[in-house]
Amino acid sequence: MDKWFSNPTVLKVVALVLAIMLWLVVNLDESPADQTIRNSKYTINDVEVSARYDTDQYAIVKMTDKVTVELTGPSTMLNPITIPPDSYQVYVNAADLDPGSYRLPVEYEGFPANVFVSIKPAFIDVTLERKEQSQKTVGVQLIGEPAEGYAAGTPVVNPLKVHVVAPESTMQQIAQIVAAVNMENVKETVNKTVPVQAIDAQGNVVEADINPSVVDVTVPVSSPYTSLPLRIEVSGRPAEGFSIISVEPGVDQITVYGPLDLINRMEFYPGPKVDTGGLSGDRVFEVRVPQLDGVDKTDPEFVEVVVKVAETTEITLEDVPITVNGLNNGQRVEFVDPEEGRLTLTLQGAAQNVNGLQPADIEVYIDVSNLAAGQREVPLQLNLPPYVETVNDEPETITIRVLDGNDQ
Repeated sequence: MDKWFSNPTVLKVVALVLAIMLWLVVNLDESPADQTIRNSKYTINDVEVSARYDTDQYAIVKMTDKVTVELTGPSTMLNPITIPPDSYQVYVNAADLDPGSYRLPVEYEGFPANVFVSIKPAFIDVTLERKEQSQKTVGVQLIGEPAEGYAAGTPVVNPLKVHVVAPESTMQQIAQIVAAVNMENVKETVNKTVPVQAIDAQGNVVEADINPSVVDVTVPVSSPYTSLPLRIEVSGRPAEGFSIISVEPGVDQITVYGPLDLINRMEFYPGPKVDTGGLSGDRVFEVRVPQLDGVDKTDPEFVEVVVKVAETTEITLEDVPITVNGLNNGQRVEFVDPEEGRLTLTLQGAAQNVNGLQPADIEVYIDVSNLAAGQREVPLQLNLPPYVETVNDEPETITIRVLDGNDQ
């Protein structure tokens, strides 16, 4: 036997046999532990955790919403293609729980059966609250300022009240339900459909279910305005033998709305025209105030105008002086006709308007602006009290002589 084992050829054969047996032991007799060591690991971060509970009655107000999932298994099974995100769910089960705070195990479903699943953390804290419902009034939040001179009025909201559903602790934070409307540089009434939000006392948005989620808001915008005297325009003549005593609108002033650059230039508002043709007695007119270009509106839009008439009376005023306007430096005027520079005027009108008039109540004047020296015939101009007229026998022109400073 010793001689046999001392043979080199025999030793080589024995060595070969032992090598084959060792290979077979390693490759054909692997233990389960050796197989586990060779499995791959696959980590999925930030996996969203859902909660299963009665969403009609309760709300989750506190919960860890993401976990890490570690998978162990054959490498061929561990990739986004074989395990897509929509194939599995990670969740906590709070379906049979009453309101309160709990530490619940994180469960899962949908992963392959031959894959080992590990969730970190394995337990998370969950706080469950009962939902409350409340009816709340919608307030309007105006953002920005209208254009210069324009002003926002009181907003109108439809519907005025909404239903709010939120957890009990959230409902306690809600200070107001608001609809925000942008008013920056607006010049006309705003009509918008806008979403509503719940906010807390500091103006921060609070998450809540609001029904309806949008409301219709109307914000009236008034233009700049001013109060102006109303001037009534009179046309026509009363019946023969009658004169106007007065034309009085029911209001002394009206409010005019429009751009500032327009209404600030107005000293009065040109009002409606009243036709007094053929009147022989008092009459009340209801007339619309005209709307000028650029004016938004007037208040009121209609006015009553009372026209009073009476029989015509005539009076005569003597020695009414003629005033000279428009003399240049050094110029003077000599009256040629009438020589004294005075007139006799016959006036007519209602007795209430003409009786008691004096020459000082009448302005008779001529304008000599830009007239060169010499004898001139110039038009006579009169300013008379309202509803007083001259009887057509006064001269339309007078004769004067314009003298320079060197003339004697």
